[in-house]
Amino acid sequence: LFQVAKEIWKSSKSATYRDFSRLQAAPTEVSIVVGAACSRENTLPMIRKLIPFLERILLTLWAGSLWVVGFVVAPVLFAELDDRALAGSTAGTLFTLTSYIGLTCGALLLVLNGVAHKRINWRAFVIIGMLLLVVIGQFVITPMVADLRVQGLTDTPRFGQLHGVASVLFLLTSIFGLVLVAVGQTRED
Repeated sequence: LFQVAKEIWKSSKSATYRDFSRLQAAPTEVSIVVGAACSRENTLPMIRKLIPFLERILLTLWAGSLWVVGFVVAPVLFAELDDRALAGSTAGTLFTLTSYIGLTCGALLLVLNGVAHKRINWRAFVIIGMLLLVVIGQFVITPMVADLRVQGLTDTPRFGQLHGVASVLFLLTSIFGLVLVAVGQTRED
């Protein structure tokens, strides 16, 4: 059985669903096995089995980037670089990158959650909350901070307030991400 499947694979390196479905017409064990594996009825259950794995990867990427950049790299930049402006600029670039990683992972996580559960559950609410925090931080607070930085007003109370708000938003997003990773996905989600 394995040898026959191997020969079919070698003869058609770019085999498609249509190629394999033709094998279903022949009453052989190979056509039954290959046809069943490629049937549309089996595709969705196979994807659903991958969802927890894909979710783990996306959550790890998002939460990991938050924790590493926010609580390891940024503090090290300010501790090791003599030029605070350079440290702030570099940290800002890393936070922007982290925001886009979060927006991408969050959107994909919502799609996976919808496919897996077909309803909004608590995980979807947490992800939506995280996405809102990222959007507010990246597209509302960050431009205001950047504007003050360009004007040279980094020592003003307004800059400190905005930086504090951005820090709280980032901390909340990081904690929610950690909660999602720590709780994991259960059948009841």
